[in-house]
Amino acid sequence: MSTEDGLPGLVALAVDQDGVSLEVLVSGLEADSRIVRVLRARGTAEALTHLQSEPIDVVFTDTALPELSGMQLAQVVDAMAAAPPIVFVTEQEDQAVAAYEVGALDYVLKPAQPARLARSVDRVQAERGLRYIDRTPIEAGPAQVFLCHSADAEEPVRRLRDRLVADGVRCWLAAVDADPDRDLAPQVVAAVQRSRYVLACVSHRSVTDRGYLDEGLRTAVEAADAQPEGATFLVPVRLAPCPIPQRLARWHWVDLFTDFGYDRLRSALRIPRSG
Repeated sequence: MSTEDGLPGLVALAVDQDGVSLEVLVSGLEADSRIVRVLRARGTAEALTHLQSEPIDVVFTDTALPELSGMQLAQVVDAMAAAPPIVFVTEQEDQAVAAYEVGALDYVLKPAQPARLARSVDRVQAERGLRYIDRTPIEAGPAQVFLCHSADAEEPVRRLRDRLVADGVRCWLAAVDADPDRDLAPQVVAAVQRSRYVLACVSHRSVTDRGYLDEGLRTAVEAADAQPEGATFLVPVRLAPCPIPQRLARWHWVDLFTDFGYDRLRSALRIPRSG
């Protein structure tokens, strides 16, 4: 089945032992026009029956299930020949790290809100090659790139800036380009408005102990969100294996620490290959 815009629709499996929570999850998924069918399961046995009998594009599962936990279900699904991505739906925010350790695509806190579920669907589409970036008109050639980071990541981000500059990209990084005699926040907002891309460089300390996005990232992300559609595009960049903050889960990220991480980033920024 296809969606109204002609793109292939998604079949989702919703798994939760609590009937009320399951219906909230199903309702939220059905509100997304990209989801053309939602299957229900009240436990792992029922979920596995669905998975073994019909094609499923994404599984949204609670972490607390009878028979097997959601984490164990994810491991079983991952061993399948054509394993669909897993999104955990949980009441416990501290489950996020464990979710990523078992290869989950995303995690959503209960009650699952349609807008938050839509961000997970964005990421499912990205996995299928329909990246969020494809929905935004991209200017030809590199434009100014704004780099922001958490407090512990200045040195690796400086190295990334130097590499981008060597590739001919105009960059703005507060540690290098901000005027020390002026308030920083207005400079950040103005620089974001002048930039085509915002690179939100994520490290292990990108989220504070209270769950908030690090201030060095938060101001820039909020400024990017405030821009008109197509004006500024945000790309989360993981500097090391770590969870993506929920605030950034809407966008498809780049893993800079992998062998081809910088090449993927360069492709996302439309930087032509040298030579």
